[in-house]
Amino acid sequence: MALRGFWPVLVFAGLEMLLLGWALYASLQRRHRGETIEITEDSIDIEGHARGSSVHSVFPRHWAQVRLRGDVSPLRPTRLVIESGGRSCEIGSFLTEQERQHLAVRLAPLIGRMAESPKLPFGKP
Repeated sequence: MALRGFWPVLVFAGLEMLLLGWALYASLQRRHRGETIEITEDSIDIEGHARGSSVHSVFPRHWAQVRLRGDVSPLRPTRLVIESGGRSCEIGSFLTEQERQHLAVRLAPLIGRMAESPKLPFGKP
């Protein structure tokens, strides 16, 4: 193609390969992200971990709330947060919109509303 005078195609093909390599690298780095949510009778422990770092948050279960903030839009995804005492922690930022909504539905009855601590459906370990 370059010998026929279509050399600009090589530049765009190179740029395309660089963009593809960057997207693959970013995707492989995101696979190390995860969160663990532990709900006990008294507290909610959230531990988020990414490659080489960890964030740990603890909320009293009696005063915590699960909130899904924002409108469902492809340009702006919703944010799933657990709030208590003026503090909040976003969870599930790496999930799809449908998975985040499903997680909110599953967490709401376990955590309850503010000043409400429903019985957990499982026993103490």
